[in-house]
Amino acid sequence: LMVELEEKFGHSPSVSELLRDMRVLDIENALVSHWREGTRAGAAQAAEKEAVLSAPLTQTQLGIYLECRMDETSDKYNIPFLLKVGRDADADRLARAIRTAVEAHPAMKCSIESSKSGGAEMIAHPDLEWGIPVEESTLDDAALEAAMASEQTLFKLSRAPLFRFKIIRNKTSLYLSMVFHHILMDGTSVAVLMEDIERAYQGEVLTKEMYTSLHLGLDEKARRATDALAQAKEVYEDIF
Repeated sequence: LMVELEEKFGHSPSVSELLRDMRVLDIENALVSHWREGTRAGAAQAAEKEAVLSAPLTQTQLGIYLECRMDETSDKYNIPFLLKVGRDADADRLARAIRTAVEAHPAMKCSIESSKSGGAEMIAHPDLEWGIPVEESTLDDAALEAAMASEQTLFKLSRAPLFRFKIIRNKTSLYLSMVFHHILMDGTSVAVLMEDIERAYQGEVLTKEMYTSLHLGLDEKARRATDALAQAKEVYEDIF
């Protein structure tokens, strides 16, 4: 909801504000108040957000980062998928659709690196080169699925991309293997990406995401410097 509001209106209430039982009218009033305050608006704001190449981690991401630093040999924060697409699917067309979808979500091409302040931040790599290998397999479906289930992918957080795609074709089927690091993706964002891959495969033109997790990190940092932090603590204390 925050992303949709941000992309359509140039502003969104925070998560804590939305959790305070905000009605549609409350959201409208928040947007109107934001515009009346004369804060950055329209094309200028969009242009500034488009140029964001680094941002602090959100508190959720920071927790994942610290756990990963304690054990860099673990893949417990990987999100793996193996999809049986069907032998009739066009592997090259699918690869192009995947690339189009990823390019529509700039924050996917981020690494996580130490910041000068001693913390950690997301670093965008807009010109990052990455590939989607298409492999042939002699294994039948059951053996191939078993082999892929046991395959381990280790990510180094400071090295983008923090995702892997691979297309595997055997005599009867076409498979799409995907692995994402949870510091960049969750179940909802993977679902959005899959929808975009499907749309791109069908020939639709995708719109580049304007409000990414980079912007979320910057917005969270700004809000934590205000009374919003104490208010958010009160909200979550009531919930939990």
